[in-house]
Amino acid sequence: MRKLWQRGTIALILVGILSGCNLTKPSPPSRLPQIGREKPRVQQPKPATREPISSSVNNRNLLLGNPSNAAPSVASNIDNYLMVKPQYVMSYNNKTHAANWVSWQLNRSWMGTADRQDNFRPDGSLPDAWYKVRPNDYTVRGYDRGHIAPSADRTCNEADNSSTFLMTNMMPQVPELNRGLWGDLEDYCRELVQQGKELYISGGARGEERQHRQKGEDCSTG
Repeated sequence: MRKLWQRGTIALILVGILSGCNLTKPSPPSRLPQIGREKPRVQQPKPATREPISSSVNNRNLLLGNPSNAAPSVASNIDNYLMVKPQYVMSYNNKTHAANWVSWQLNRSWMGTADRQDNFRPDGSLPDAWYKVRPNDYTVRGYDRGHIAPSADRTCNEADNSSTFLMTNMMPQVPELNRGLWGDLEDYCRELVQQGKELYISGGARGEERQHRQKGEDCSTG
């Protein structure tokens, strides 16, 4: 039976706070040619090269870069596997069965009135051969299924909020951290957004790994 390694300490890193986008006025349209003059040639537009938001390239959730140069290659990135979702981007570690980091954009466009979905579930987008952590794998008393990208940061609609309850976005956290300092920092980030700020956040774990085998308590992944 595989064991789910615990992370003792969680660190949230604010990697960028912007006051908003600087908008520039568009150039005025050129005047139409007068009758009798040669009609100017129309230059054909070049094909668009910007990749869709689902790609890691030009992704708004990775505006400040890929923290660990994660890549979507199963063979060579078992411990640094890039997973791109519309709501956030992460590096997943199949050795620890947890994310190395999660990055997401936070501004008012992500905020709304959607209810908290609470539909914790395995992440079906992991490679088929990899173990998919389940909600009931968190069997050790005293640990929360702690969000990395917070539920309250994705309330524009139910689908966005539901995405934060995938188990790949969870980290074992003691309640004192998850509901205390960590939660306070999340609240502060949303306060900045209400002030008109735009944030780019990377969150992940930092600390020692340990395995629980005391008094029959076991946090397992299989």
